[in-house]
Amino acid sequence: MALPLDGDGSNDLSYTAPRYRTTGVSNGVGNNGLQAPAIIGNCSCDEFYIQFKNNLPFQSHHTCPTDGNSVGYNPLAGGANGYLGNGFEDFTWTNLHTHGLKVHPGATNPQNECDGNGFTGTKPSFYDFYCNKDLSAQQLCQVYGDNILVDAHAMYAPPVAAGATLRYQYPLDAHIPGVAMYHPHHHGSVSAQMPTTVGPLIVPESSLPGGVEYLYTPTSNALTPDCNRLKNILKKQPIENSRIIQISGIWFRNKTGAESDQPSDDSQPFVGAPDGPTGRVNPLLFNEADGSPKFSNAAGRDWALLNGAFQPTITMTAKRYDRWNIITAFTMKWLDITIQQLDAAGNPVVPNPSACTFQLLGRDGVPLPTVPRTIKSRLDRNSPYVNNLILNTGNRVDVLVKCDTPGTYVLVSGAGPYRHNPAACQTVHCELFGSAQIQPAPGNNLYPVGGALRELPFAVLATVQVDPLPPTSAGLADATFVDGVCRSKLEQWPYTDYLNFPASVKQCFSFMNSDYGGMCAVNGRTLNIDDLSTATLAFEWEVRDTAYHPFHLHSTPVRMVSLPNCAKDLANMWQEGDGNNIVALPVCLMPNSGCTWTEEGSGRQEGGRGGSLMGGKSGSPVTVCDNMTLEWLAPNFSAPPPPKGQCKGVTKARPEPDCTPKYGMFHCHAIPHEDEGCVEVVAFWCDKEPVLAQCPEFYP
Repeated sequence: MALPLDGDGSNDLSYTAPRYRTTGVSNGVGNNGLQAPAIIGNCSCDEFYIQFKNNLPFQSHHTCPTDGNSVGYNPLAGGANGYLGNGFEDFTWTNLHTHGLKVHPGATNPQNECDGNGFTGTKPSFYDFYCNKDLSAQQLCQVYGDNILVDAHAMYAPPVAAGATLRYQYPLDAHIPGVAMYHPHHHGSVSAQMPTTVGPLIVPESSLPGGVEYLYTPTSNALTPDCNRLKNILKKQPIENSRIIQISGIWFRNKTGAESDQPSDDSQPFVGAPDGPTGRVNPLLFNEADGSPKFSNAAGRDWALLNGAFQPTITMTAKRYDRWNIITAFTMKWLDITIQQLDAAGNPVVPNPSACTFQLLGRDGVPLPTVPRTIKSRLDRNSPYVNNLILNTGNRVDVLVKCDTPGTYVLVSGAGPYRHNPAACQTVHCELFGSAQIQPAPGNNLYPVGGALRELPFAVLATVQVDPLPPTSAGLADATFVDGVCRSKLEQWPYTDYLNFPASVKQCFSFMNSDYGGMCAVNGRTLNIDDLSTATLAFEWEVRDTAYHPFHLHSTPVRMVSLPNCAKDLANMWQEGDGNNIVALPVCLMPNSGCTWTEEGSGRQEGGRGGSLMGGKSGSPVTVCDNMTLEWLAPNFSAPPPPKGQCKGVTKARPEPDCTPKYGMFHCHAIPHEDEGCVEVVAFWCDKEPVLAQCPEFYP
């Protein structure tokens, strides 16, 4: 279901336990509320509102401050006072993140407060907010921009009282059409809440004057006919009417017995023993009285749902392009997606390299510099290429799909060139979903073949039914596009006008991967503040350890300036010059990628300052192999947005420019790592010199 949203429009949503629901919404298969609705925001150059109530159950047993006016340990404050701590906690406090929008970060301080006088009623004390179950639920907190440092108090006794309400106001300047997503982002509970709360957030192509004509132009005169043909296909299937496929991961798998001695699984399982310190029982998943699970899953497997359904059927017409926008709503793990045809034994039909093809248009809400791009990957430099999509947690792709031969196919993960490589990473978050090396295999590896349920060496996400092109439509078959027939006119938006970027400030950030892939800390620190100067505007960042830890910067996309050989030599899923919002290179974990990883991290085995030390241990040198360079444009809060011509009508006035610092963040998008503190809070200043962050050469 899609909820339209025009300028000054608003949508009311609700968080409930155990799932995110909207009244009367069904995904068509009877699972009401398993899939959050898509929001189509036709409000570029305008503003819109999203208001939601927190109807989750109140949780009082571990959130109360110990000294009456503070909650938890906050490294930002240098001790046990403040709000932000690390670890799985505050399971029923929540907020909202607009993942993928180029939008104002909103927060004017890191202290979880409403904006200005934006709290309706008597403002509670810190103690009451976290401990008083009788605190009035009639609260309205006004929030500006993508502020994920506020949260909503949980309701105590549903449905007697209404839950606390957050009302987000989003100013949206001229914005490239694309698919973003919204989900909760309260530090400490993101990994618990996100699996069932993600929804698509779409900036439509109809928001452009002239639609796709405004966005694309022929790459050359010779390619004008093909570019026009591509634009005609996109006009008939604009982003807002494309096939939205959201893939969500539900983590029912448990690590018990012999597995309990393995490295941390980086997860909060839905069943089994509760994670975290004593008393930190998630009331969404476990009974608080005795810690027993609320859900059961005899198979003990992980599951992937498409739009809330298990292994649904996607119907297409042969020889015609179908536009898909895929959202990877996983909180961890990655996907190697192909379309396969199975024989009677459940094995892929070989050879079948071109029965169906993926041609990429854009990634993470940003069009490729030239479109389309036929995606190809290979296991090593001596292997043949395969047409596949490599997606990590939080990635979105805009892709044209075409199958030339009618028949029944399956959309799968784990049948492409890649497999999970436990020699490089032993923790759950960097597993390839569906890989045969994972035991027990994900639930999607079970699939009916030949009248029997079979265990396949890959995960089946959906059945793809390709119907014949009707004889009367034989002349309507789509000829396959060569790559790059159109150029995307990205220079029309200030934040992607890389041809005219100002001089950049150079910085380096490393996720300091260690502990078998299970440890992540930004430059050796957790939950730190990094000061940036928005007077500088442009930044060039070297980012390391993206093979293990997906990089996500809030409130803006980034552009890949340089890529490591381990990515460029194996796949064209990423190319220098592409825009991204989630940057991850799991192919660099492959045995023949050119990178050599030790089992405990990205350091090497000898030569440390303290002698012969394993990688990732204190004092050992950091090995660099998967580093890349990113550039991005910070918002200039001390000046109004520059005028551009992408808006229909008159641009709505923005708030007066000011130099109040604004707070956003970047973090590892293996979401349990965000909860555990692999986060850098970014403070935007218009009158302060930036701290020139440097990547450590040795593990602390």
